[in-house]
Amino acid sequence: MSHSSDQLNALIPRLETFLGKLTARAREVAAEAAAAFAEMQASGDKDTRVAAHTLQAGVTSQITGLANKGREVFEQQFKVFETIDDPATEAAYERLEEWFETWEDSLEAIAEEAFAAPEANHDQAIWEQAVAEWRAIRLTCSQCGAPVPVPYLYPVAVYLACQGCGSRATFTPSSTMVAATRATARRRPDDPWVAGPAHIGN
Repeated sequence: MSHSSDQLNALIPRLETFLGKLTARAREVAAEAAAAFAEMQASGDKDTRVAAHTLQAGVTSQITGLANKGREVFEQQFKVFETIDDPATEAAYERLEEWFETWEDSLEAIAEEAFAAPEANHDQAIWEQAVAEWRAIRLTCSQCGAPVPVPYLYPVAVYLACQGCGSRATFTPSSTMVAATRATARRRPDDPWVAGPAHIGN
């Protein structure tokens, strides 16, 4: 093993310790923000939800700053080894650079995961509340009093035919039902919570 590769390897534990501290800080920041974000997202107030996304942007920027600190230290301590004409050093540097880039990706994932779960949980809660309201609908015909089925969770007001007399009854969705259509538009393909009889109507 060459002298330069020995020098490189000797510096790695210090880098690992430093990046470990940055990772711990990123997780701490994300955890604190995620709790506040979830509460803000659960609010029906538009301004509060806007503030939640402002919080998300700020925390993401903060975690990106931590990643940039790691990159700065990496380049200060190890960039010099990139141009050394020695096979052992070249191989060691390439392994270290790949490991460091994986660490950068992990910090990005911390930021993404902190806000992905609350958003998904909020969407599911909105959908389930909308379905509960849909199941509780008791629409009746204003002409004959017969019940008028509401076969779908419609996102807009619609006319539905009375099966008794043929008159039309108006169904108007609640604000929760309207919000549910936006929630389902954001859902992932593997989300199971939109399955069931309460399909979105056309």
